[in-house]
Amino acid sequence: MDCKTQPIGDAPGRAASPIGYPAYATLAVWQRLSGISRSRTYELLAAGHLRAIKLRSRTLIDVEAALAWMRTLPAAEIAPVQRAD
Repeated sequence: MDCKTQPIGDAPGRAASPIGYPAYATLAVWQRLSGISRSRTYELLAAGHLRAIKLRSRTLIDVEAALAWMRTLPAAEIAPVQRAD
């Protein structure tokens, strides 16, 4: 592999992007990468927000497209914590 990254996934030698994530990920790997549950992932696939391919019986998430969709989401607004002094 030309890039200096370790691929994430369960298959040795899987192609990785220059920043270290695979082009396609199994649902288990996608859950670790994104923090999105399996059921929510299927909901997002059904809604057309995520793209996937089928490789035999495996569903593989298009990671680049999924991360691009995540970048379109609004930033979190987190209120400051008020401490009881």
